Amino acid sequence: MRKYTRRDVCRLLRWDRDEGSTVNGYRVKHGTCPIFVTYHKDEELQYTIQYQDQFVNRHQFSWMTRSQRRLSSAEIQPILNQAASGLEIHLFVKKGDDEGAAHYYLGRMRTLTAVETVIGDKGDPSRQKPIVNVRFAMEEAVREDVFGYLVE
Repeated sequence: MRKYTRRDVCRLLRWDRDEGSTVNGYRVKHGTCPIFVTYHKDEELQYTIQYQDQFVNRHQFSWMTRSQRRLSSAEIQPILNQAASGLEIHLFVKKGDDEGAAHYYLGRMRTLTAVETVIGDKGDPSRQKPIVNVRFAMEEAVREDVFGYLVE
C-alpha cells in the first residue's frame, strides 16, 4: 500500500501543473477526481467541515462533498453522473492528521447513490449548511489489514 501527497497525485494524474496546495478534499479536472479523506477528524474542527466520511464496509465508501453543495451544484455533476461523464474517481485516505500530508491510495470508485443533507449544528437550523452525501463502490475491496487500521 503506497502513500501519496496531493502534489504527487497531481503529477501522477498528469495535470498540467501542481495544484496540490489547492486540492482541498477533492477536485474534478481532466476527467479525473482525486478525493482526499482524513478518516479520524480532529473534534475541534469547525462544525461545517466535520464531514462524516466513512467506510460502509470494505467494498463501499460514504463521502461528503464540501458544504454549500446541493445535488444540482455544477461542481459535483461529473461525480453524480459518472457513468455518462467517464470520470475516474480515486480515493486517498489517511487515518489522522498526525500522519502528515501523505494519504494511502485505496483505488478507484464508482458512484452508486447521492442524497442531499445538511451538516452543522443539528439543534440550530441557522447553523446548518447543505451538503451532498455520495455512496461509492470500491473497484476493488480495501485490503482487510488496511481497512482495520483506518477504521479502528
